[in-house]
Amino acid sequence: MKHLLKKLHEIQCKVRAVAKDEDTKSNYNPNGFKYVSGDKIIGVIRPLMDEHKVILKSEVLSVSNQTQEYITSKGNVKKEVFTSITMKMTWIDIESGESMDCMWAGNGMNDWDKGFGSAVTYAIRYFLLKQFLVSTDEDDVDAIIRPDGKEKSNVAPAAQQPAKEKPWLDESSENYAKVVAHIQKGGSIDDVYKKYRVNKEVKAKLTAIKTNK
Repeated sequence: MKHLLKKLHEIQCKVRAVAKDEDTKSNYNPNGFKYVSGDKIIGVIRPLMDEHKVILKSEVLSVSNQTQEYITSKGNVKKEVFTSITMKMTWIDIESGESMDCMWAGNGMNDWDKGFGSAVTYAIRYFLLKQFLVSTDEDDVDAIIRPDGKEKSNVAPAAQQPAKEKPWLDESSENYAKVVAHIQKGGSIDDVYKKYRVNKEVKAKLTAIKTNK
């Protein structure tokens, strides 16, 4: 499958970093976080796929739904559906006919009719980001790419680097499913809080998962 791999490599070479374009921060969630939306990453990669005549076929192989009940920051009881899916992502070179299967997974938590859609969106977004090793750590993408196409070095001396903050955790976080599995197997929520920052709603969801284990 040398033709397909060559095309995927050429796409990877052209997609170095994507700036985060969405922010969950609001009056109801002052401790929000930024992330790259599915629309943006697809908008960046899709034209390159069209250029190289490569398509991506996605198949959902299994779906698991679990009802979660928690208390919102306003004290209201809310029920949502936590959906976990496994998928087969298939790259296809329409010129050579070569194809490559990649197993993938995703999860989402939303209202009754939206959990599945959230899980699929999450899975495809992170598959594209990780498939091409796209960096999203820099808010200003231009700051890490020089006019000659080479990367700038923005790494400060060790003595000048600020202490690294704990990452925010929510349903769209890459490790959320692992955290949920950890809690469902009897793991400590306190261990989660030591590693991640969470808002009140996520804390309530994790507590509900622990209680209903």
